[in-house]
Amino acid sequence: MAETKRRAQGEDSIYYDRSRDRWTGTTTRSVRLARMILIQATRNAMVNDLVVRNVADLATVPTGKLGRPSKSLNLDQTLAVLDAAKGERLWPYVAVSMLGGIRTEEARALRWSEVDLEAGTVSVYQSVRRTGETKTEKSRRVFQIPEIAVEALRDLVLKQAAARAKGRSGLEGEQPGVLHEPRWPDARD
Repeated sequence: MAETKRRAQGEDSIYYDRSRDRWTGTTTRSVRLARMILIQATRNAMVNDLVVRNVADLATVPTGKLGRPSKSLNLDQTLAVLDAAKGERLWPYVAVSMLGGIRTEEARALRWSEVDLEAGTVSVYQSVRRTGETKTEKSRRVFQIPEIAVEALRDLVLKQAAARAKGRSGLEGEQPGVLHEPRWPDARD
């Protein structure tokens, strides 16, 4: 009853529900992490002779709520997207993104100078974020892409060369040297 009142008043969004013997409002991983922090803090207190015993070591970790389900595509969904995209204008973008494991903002910022079709590698040094930086320092990388993605990029090179030969700059909206169309919508940017 008191727990319900606390929640209704908005005092605590995370609390221990004795009736279900679990923490409410947090995942099991978060509860384990909080316990590890408590254990370490109590160990530091023991070193400084502030406590005699680390009672946090004696506690068992209660289960929290389940984490959110994955939003990743399963194998069947991935194959369906790849089949639907084959032959379409954005096929190279989809192939490199899904098969190469590159973030959308990184794929949109790729330039031909960062692609080695002979070696089948892609170098990621920038993104289309406001700063132009990749999400993390470790995101700057060179990685191998599958042969399917390499073939898709080879076809794109040929289409762009044919468009330039006809006097056009390439695909509609394309900037010189950009691998993928820069206008690809992404609500998160």
